[in-house]
Amino acid sequence: MEITQTLLFFLSFLLIAVLVKPLSEIFHLPYPALLITIGFLSSEWLVSEGIDIGLRWDNFHDLVFYVFLPILVYTAALRLNVEYFFRNIIIVLLLSIPFMLLATLLTAYLIFYGIAHAEGFPLIAALLVAAILSAIDPSAVLLALKQMRARKGVSNILEGESLFSGAMAIVLTTLLVRTVMSAQQEITITEGVLEFARVFSGGLLVGLIVGLFAWILIRIINDPTLRGVLSLVSAYGGFLIAENYLQVSGVLSTLIAGLMLNAFTQKADESTRNFLHKLWDYKTTIANALLFLLLGVSIQYSVLVDQWLAILIGIGAVLIARIIIVYIVLALFGTSSKTGKLLSCDRFILFWGGLRGAVTIALVLSLPGSLLYYSTVQGIVYGVVLFTLFVQAPTLKIICLWANRNQHF
Repeated sequence: MEITQTLLFFLSFLLIAVLVKPLSEIFHLPYPALLITIGFLSSEWLVSEGIDIGLRWDNFHDLVFYVFLPILVYTAALRLNVEYFFRNIIIVLLLSIPFMLLATLLTAYLIFYGIAHAEGFPLIAALLVAAILSAIDPSAVLLALKQMRARKGVSNILEGESLFSGAMAIVLTTLLVRTVMSAQQEITITEGVLEFARVFSGGLLVGLIVGLFAWILIRIINDPTLRGVLSLVSAYGGFLIAENYLQVSGVLSTLIAGLMLNAFTQKADESTRNFLHKLWDYKTTIANALLFLLLGVSIQYSVLVDQWLAILIGIGAVLIARIIIVYIVLALFGTSSKTGKLLSCDRFILFWGGLRGAVTIALVLSLPGSLLYYSTVQGIVYGVVLFTLFVQAPTLKIICLWANRNQHF
């Protein structure tokens, strides 16, 4: 298909995303869920009409990995509420780094032993699925939390966790894909830890250098528009240098650069701060809309039907791992939050509101189609994302309100 037709397809999808947004607010439906539904129905209709939209997995990989992921990470870092983050830093860091890694291992082993087919679905495949699903995205429930008047600290814990767990998920997924594609599945634990440390620390270092360079230039240049251009250069420049030339984590480089710009905006004039926030909010709106629509387009009904048992195992594994991690963390460290003691309903929100969204979708769409057990990995991830958006997101408010009325919390 010609590039003009592909561009027209994406422009049509953006128009649909704009028109659907008011409907989600009127009917109180999760916006991402509506986008997925429209993407799926549109794809089914186009296929039935014999129309080829020209989208293939290799298109997804370049578009998603090099364009969408830096936008999602940089914007999340830029918009992070630093004050609330430091108030809840212990819980956020525990949830998003050590306990996220533990949850990934729990999820992987539950899926591996649940499927119980080591030859067709080895442990490394289960680890790959678990890594992709380890990124938390609470955006679909934030509106519901505001309507419920949930404490702001709970929302900020979820947002802080989503930023760092998303970065960790991208690093883990990238390493696992490299391992699988290079046929080095016999990698030792020591080798894996050392490689993770190299990729992680290298990404941080690149981010610090690029962020510092951008910080100096932004302080010299006073024009808000040019400062916006510099933010774009720092986001993508660090990502590309880290990924393509140094083979370290580009997403961590982008994360650090975004946090440094966040620190700058705290003291910048209002015009610069508003321009930068609106600029990256605009980019994120487009990236999120296209990601959820592309997910709908890429979903194949036959895959969901064929992988129904694996999907149920994946959903169960994710929920079990999440509830164990959340309640262990809150039982041990919940009183350390400076926003006040977390209530039972707060803990339930952190458990049930731990959705999978944009980053998870971006990771599964960026997987190479030649990957072994691709359809099983794809089916499980799609199933979990659909469950979180169509079951968890709509029911969070209902369950909390019912529980409060009946004093279950």
